[in-house]
Amino acid sequence: MTTHPMTPADAAWYHMDGPANLAVVTGLLLTRQPLDFARVRKIYLERLLDFDRFRQRVVEVGLPLPTPHWQDMPHFDIDQHVHHIALAAPHNQAALRALVSDITSTPLSRELPLWQVYVVDDVEGGSALIMRCHHCIADGTAMMTVAQRLFDA
Repeated sequence: MTTHPMTPADAAWYHMDGPANLAVVTGLLLTRQPLDFARVRKIYLERLLDFDRFRQRVVEVGLPLPTPHWQDMPHFDIDQHVHHIALAAPHNQAALRALVSDITSTPLSRELPLWQVYVVDDVEGGSALIMRCHHCIADGTAMMTVAQRLFDA
């Protein structure tokens, strides 16, 4: 399977990641109206996957010192990345902060492309969308380009 080497900066971010220092960029979007999960899933499938890195996993190859490379994910499955959950009672900002804290403290699986999205129902009558992306894929600035592609005016 073909691989492409990471840039040195992205490789540094990849190797900085660890249990005490997750190198993951997290974004939170709140909506007044509930989100339609099927529509969100479809939009991510149609728009996000135009960016190669969101369909690729990281593999380390080479001797004597393996280095991180991008590799297309065999049998990519969007459902391993886009999740639909409900916010626990009392469905308020405190419950949302607790959920975000739990999600952001969990490492991303290194067996998959390094990103996740959660559509959260029952957030004060609307929804929340939480997106996590490893810093080796994109920093906060690059994620703004991704957001412009994902979100309609």
